Amino acid sequence: ETLRKVVEQEPARLSQINPRVDRDLETICLKCLEKEPARRYGSAEALADDLERWLGNEPILARPSTRWERSIKWAKRKPAVAGLVVLVALVAASGVTGVISQWRRAEKSLMKSENNLYFNRIARAQRELADGNIGLMEQLLDDCPVALRGWEWDYLYRLCQADHRTI
Repeated sequence: ETLRKVVEQEPARLSQINPRVDRDLETICLKCLEKEPARRYGSAEALADDLERWLGNEPILARPSTRWERSIKWAKRKPAVAGLVVLVALVAASGVTGVISQWRRAEKSLMKSENNLYFNRIARAQRELADGNIGLMEQLLDDCPVALRGWEWDYLYRLCQADHRTI
């Protein structure tokens, strides 16, 4: 019965018997139990090398490790360096976040200043119209950014043009 099972059935996964078994150890054991000799370890030395890698928290050769698994194993082997890498990454992320926050604050401040300057120019242009300084008024209106020009700019510009036609 046992020989028939060995020949005909695949071995049960260790994780089915004991869920706490490490995935790499399970892979090593299943590679030892492969039906085809070509898929098993080529020698006892190759098996011993993989077991030593597993004991040293290094990637095993029986199964290619993902980048994430290799990173975790590296962090277990070198916790001080891994901690410093994580710390540097956190400091860099917080620095970038701080720079972006300051950049946005500066842009808002610049936009507010440009709006204030625009409305100051409009108010001064209106005063120059009242004083009859059409040339200076026209210069003030021309200095206003196109993106900020609203109905007040159009109104004063039309008054300026109407005054030119009157002259």
